[in-house]
Amino acid sequence: MRILPPVNIDRFSADAADSDGSINQVDFYDGSLLFGTKYSPPYDLLWSNVSPGSHALTAKATDDNNAFTISSPVSITVGAIGNALLVVGNTTLSSVDTAIKARLQNLGLNVVVKSATASVSGDATGKLVVVISDSVSPANVNTKFKNVTTPVVTLDSQLFDDMGMTATTSANFGTTSSQKNVTITNGTHPMAGGLSGTIQVTTSNTKFAWGKPNANAAKIATLTSDSTKSTDFGYDSGVVMPGLTAPARRVGFFYTASSSNLTANGGVLFDNAIKWAAGL
Repeated sequence: MRILPPVNIDRFSADAADSDGSINQVDFYDGSLLFGTKYSPPYDLLWSNVSPGSHALTAKATDDNNAFTISSPVSITVGAIGNALLVVGNTTLSSVDTAIKARLQNLGLNVVVKSATASVSGDATGKLVVVISDSVSPANVNTKFKNVTTPVVTLDSQLFDDMGMTATTSANFGTTSSQKNVTITNGTHPMAGGLSGTIQVTTSNTKFAWGKPNANAAKIATLTSDSTKSTDFGYDSGVVMPGLTAPARRVGFFYTASSSNLTANGGVLFDNAIKWAAGL
């Protein structure tokens, strides 16, 4: 039994046969991590969300007597699809910032981490997307990334007005505590990831960021208690925002520095916000 080199970087095939019985299943591994199983031929698999770096791939075929054979490993190196800038309060990352970095890497992005105090607008040059964490002090970011022609995803609601994404009066942006659900208001938009209705997005009650974008924004989700407060919204490039015409895509997202872990649905919203912003 052998694993075949990939025809494409994300599709793998294995030859498997049993001379005295039948093959029950073929498991595909990246190192010790199982990433898929096929129970009938053809034994090929689409491998999605491949992280950049070196991978050692094997296939394990198990027959109807529970005997198994493991293929020789195939080594591949996956390059990043591009660079992302993650702007944080401290380069010794918090648990939330560590989770954000990991999600960006899982999307195939090479993540460059920069502290808010050390960051400058030029850091956005050559990046597919800039992600500004809620762990920053807003005064240390202010309008640094307001006019950059790189897409920006902002998690700190205090920067929504500095970025020109909402009006400047405080009633147009803020945070609300004791939240774990959002209500999808535009399920057809790519950022919604096919979700609809009221969904749980964090594992426990926590603080959510929100803004009140203008009518030109795509409003994906809101607080369940207030449909005027958008927790996930975006402006396309060239759209007029309250503070300026968007130089590139701009997204506001609810995931704050004090948030608990994202649920699977929360992860879908985050990943699709990044992918839409960056055009992935």
